[in-house]
Amino acid sequence: MRRIPEESVRAQASTSVPLVVLDGRVLDLSGFLEHHPGGTSVLLANLGRDVSADFHHVTAHARAAVTRKLDRQAVAEVAPLTIPPAAKDFARFVDHVRLLLNSFDVQADPARDPIPDLFYVGQLYSHFVGDHLVSLLDTLAETVGVPVEPAASQRLRRVFEAVPGRVEAVVVAADAPAATELSRQMQQRCRVLLDDLLRIGSEALGELRGANVHQITSCHATKMMCLANEWISEEYDLVNAE
Repeated sequence: MRRIPEESVRAQASTSVPLVVLDGRVLDLSGFLEHHPGGTSVLLANLGRDVSADFHHVTAHARAAVTRKLDRQAVAEVAPLTIPPAAKDFARFVDHVRLLLNSFDVQADPARDPIPDLFYVGQLYSHFVGDHLVSLLDTLAETVGVPVEPAASQRLRRVFEAVPGRVEAVVVAADAPAATELSRQMQQRCRVLLDDLLRIGSEALGELRGANVHQITSCHATKMMCLANEWISEEYDLVNAE
């Protein structure tokens, strides 16, 4: 059976390629997501991650039928990554990005009416820019050893403050097509940033195999911080153009 680096599984997993790691094997959950007895959400929330600990907490998973099913889903062995102590915090940061990205898959509902959906997505977006992104920037700044740019913080605050007005304007007009488009835009913009951060972070983890830990994490954290700052500037320009 082929071997896939753990960091590649983390970066490549998606709803179209639903990969997880279980007991040293890579499972492809294609065709099984919608049939999982515990629902799709728990699987979507853990795409790209090692689910071994959570899996073995469920007594029903010890059944022979489950074992046979897993054997059919296995597509590779995982090449595990031993994280040096100095990179543990960075590895947790990358895993947090993976979890945030997964959250958009968990919370998506194409069947939801466009207007209520915009309310819902607006709250998710607001929470992302007002909480999660602030935390991500702080962690990157600490890793790099430089403070978050004041201009970036100000722009991000402006983007956060503009969310209610952007959503309300569409809702008051009861414009379903506009609601659909704004919901799509908000979700897609967050996903693009998280995808890029995850890609760079996973590359950094891959390079940790026998290399200088501090140099690699600092270099990639700098790239990620620049990327986040560019994203904030683009969002700021978008808000001001409306």
